[in-house]
Amino acid sequence: MSSAREIRKILVPTDLSDMSLAAMKYAFSLSQVYGAALYLIHVIEPITSCPAPVIDGWQPVLREPMTVTDRALNEFMTRKIPFGPNVVMIVRRGSPYREILKFADEEKIDLIAMATHGKTVPVRALLGSVVEDIVRHSQFPVLTVRPLSNQK
Repeated sequence: MSSAREIRKILVPTDLSDMSLAAMKYAFSLSQVYGAALYLIHVIEPITSCPAPVIDGWQPVLREPMTVTDRALNEFMTRKIPFGPNVVMIVRRGSPYREILKFADEEKIDLIAMATHGKTVPVRALLGSVVEDIVRHSQFPVLTVRPLSNQK
């Protein structure tokens, strides 16, 4: 019988909302206990509703979200996360759940920690749920954290 799996790498997806901090707090605590590295990932969904003629010639504008997101992620980390610079920040473009799982596989992540947003069933049906997709498709353990309404 094998022993419990070591936690050396923890991935925390974020949409840069305060609610996503709930999972980060748990992940940080676990990283302290296990001496694990933390990876914070934000995925930008591609613009798919623009017709091709509108997109032609706009590549610099379309690249801008990556630059803006890099700045937003750095600001989010600096303002919201008091744990210091021991977090690797990643920004990717694509389907959030696919990119998160792809990164987890590439880095051989030991645990994915995500905050649920507590969306109602009709909203979830319309928008889908990245957390639900990750829980269903991940080959890695997933810790889901429901933020308390008074949690900051």
